[in-house]
Amino acid sequence: AEFPVTWEPIPADFTATPGTKTIEGTSTVFGQKLDVTATIRVAAGTVTIGGNVAPNAAELTQDIPKGSQSDTLEAIRNGSNAPDANNDGGDNPAQWSNFKWANDQNQTTSSLTFRYDTAQYLGEVVIHYNTDYYSAALPRSVKMEVSGNGKEWTTLNITAGTETVSHDSVHTIPYTFAPVDAVYFRVTFTNEVGDPPSNATAYCVAITELELNVAQTSFPIFSTADLTGLTVNGKEVDANSLANHAYSTEALVLASLTVSTNANVAYTILPAYENVVRILTESENHTARSSYAIHLDAEPVQDPEDNAGIMTIKRQLPPLPANVDPIREMTAPPVMLLTETEKHTGTAIMQMQEEAALRI
Repeated sequence: AEFPVTWEPIPADFTATPGTKTIEGTSTVFGQKLDVTATIRVAAGTVTIGGNVAPNAAELTQDIPKGSQSDTLEAIRNGSNAPDANNDGGDNPAQWSNFKWANDQNQTTSSLTFRYDTAQYLGEVVIHYNTDYYSAALPRSVKMEVSGNGKEWTTLNITAGTETVSHDSVHTIPYTFAPVDAVYFRVTFTNEVGDPPSNATAYCVAITELELNVAQTSFPIFSTADLTGLTVNGKEVDANSLANHAYSTEALVLASLTVSTNANVAYTILPAYENVVRILTESENHTARSSYAIHLDAEPVQDPEDNAGIMTIKRQLPPLPANVDPIREMTAPPVMLLTETEKHTGTAIMQMQEEAALRI
């Protein structure tokens, strides 16, 4: 059966920091009001970089006026970073550049904007820059921004990774940042300054491919239903009993019970029935279940380690004199008493209790 729970208000910063948090609540079960505690594990998660979603953008635009645009904008998301010598002239089909904008209009910055129909959780941008000995060079600086509406922008704190070179002229640089949702993604390039080693009047930026890679967050989920500790009426349950999921105690009632788990195991403590308190457990991922039994008013189970060093001694009473007609009554057999210390050291104290009635 399932019963609804009324929870206390959850603080606004409840998930602000990782850790194990608790929420208190109450539930009414068959007319009886019970306290309920929920243990919630807040984890930071592990972030990995997934696939490139640049080709999936609903729209790709540039801020350069149409008359000053150069080469082929859509080339930067066609899946290839290979350059084209473009010996036939005209717009280069394998790259985008801001050559005309820089050389004809003397402009040093330009932006590319990706728009999506739904937010993308981005974590990395990889840009493949094509360089040559005429005008194309690596940018002086790069700025990346995201927006949810295309009007209000947030600048990302980016970190440039290790640069690699392929096809002799293509320089690939990965940029990482804290994962962020973006409906709009904008990257702005500032061109290198100075005079190119050619007839060109300014440096430009040329790109053969631009990857927008999503961030994928995974959270480790525990699969064990085992507890790591139990304390019954202030006494810690021994490892052997814990492993066997059963513990016996001479106590008539369960005055206190502490449950320990390092895997966020869910547990339910049932009231004593026929002198047995049961604890039902379930793993965090809901794939494993188990139970523990606490036997009340029962003979405690001896820990095997406690048997080390215990000696068994048998002794007979000496015979009585021949001229004595004995009537002998033993009120107690020979008893060997061991203290807790003596159990482990192997020493023993033997106390013989004897009473005899003699009649001559």
